[in-house]
Amino acid sequence: MSSRKWFGLAVATALVAVLASTVGCSSSSSGGPGPSDGSADTGQVVRHPDGAIIGSSSGGLDAGTEDAGPGGNPDMTTGKKCTTNADCQTPGGGINVCSNDPRFMFQYSNVVFTNFPTPVCEVPPPNGGGNCDPCGGTMPCDRGIHFCDGPDQLSAPGLCVPNSSTNPLPGQGRCYPFCTFPSDGSPPMGCVGHDKCSYYSSVLLSAADGGPGNVLNLGICSGGCEQDSDCADLGAGWSCQSDLGQCTKSKATRTKTVGASCTGGSAASSDTSTGACYCLGNNTNMDGYCTSSCVIGGTPCPTGFTCDALEQAGPLQFGDPDAGGITEPAIAKQSPGLEGLCIATCSMPSDAGAVPGDAGVGGCPANSACQAITLAGPDCLP
Repeated sequence: MSSRKWFGLAVATALVAVLASTVGCSSSSSGGPGPSDGSADTGQVVRHPDGAIIGSSSGGLDAGTEDAGPGGNPDMTTGKKCTTNADCQTPGGGINVCSNDPRFMFQYSNVVFTNFPTPVCEVPPPNGGGNCDPCGGTMPCDRGIHFCDGPDQLSAPGLCVPNSSTNPLPGQGRCYPFCTFPSDGSPPMGCVGHDKCSYYSSVLLSAADGGPGNVLNLGICSGGCEQDSDCADLGAGWSCQSDLGQCTKSKATRTKTVGASCTGGSAASSDTSTGACYCLGNNTNMDGYCTSSCVIGGTPCPTGFTCDALEQAGPLQFGDPDAGGITEPAIAKQSPGLEGLCIATCSMPSDAGAVPGDAGVGGCPANSACQAITLAGPDCLP
């Protein structure tokens, strides 16, 4: 679960540079006629309450193959608001389930929770392994952007997120409903109800995928509650574990505050296992400092912390710049409504030779460093 909150930094910086080799790309944009309902075609993917999609369906983004999941033809209902499993299945059958199915609960930091404050349809979550292919059927993995519960293109309702961002493997992915937003700081679109959008990566659109603009920012829909009322769609007995942004029937009482040093990992004595706090750890020893989920424009983080949606700062580079890669303008600002993490603020050195990763002024919590690699930075990242 913790990796879902860390997509922006762990995944975006790795994927933005390689998308040009796996995604149909063009420096031009194509407006074309608007959707059939008469609304403007903004190049966004708009998921309506019934799960239908308005936007490009012409391919371009790794088009061609379909991810049928473990049970045959895709249902194309991922992300549709639901109350029962029957809401998620196509005429004549189907395998998709409603996320409020009691079989599909998750546990992290000593809290048992459901992934979606507003229940939505999903491909049955895997019990280990995966329910979609984040590699597009290739081995070694092409490390591109792939879609699920439909054709492997932007018209599908699901985005296939690899179980491991550092070592993606064929068939080892999780199919999530996804959201989109342009680079001008507009709010994300695509998540239903109280489900929030977490930034995943930026992709360069081909002419076939429409426009205007060449860059589309992708996120996944999951979690993001801030108060108990955000869990009302689940029915009675649910409340918000706000530091995780997840709805639960049994809140954990934290013994450490945001910013305190913490131990991560799966050891029984770790702060993650005991539930002392939501520990934002590094990749070396999993230790770090206590953090909390937040929403851009929502409940403020504690003093000395900023809500960081983990969007990449600086121009977006697609492909090798020495081999015809394309550079696009930076994302202008964080979009209100994006889910993020409360990250400690810091200052970069003022000398002209300072680079991201240099030690910051004023210090950072243990196992983190002052870096200026996200839009909200400089702040203290693992």
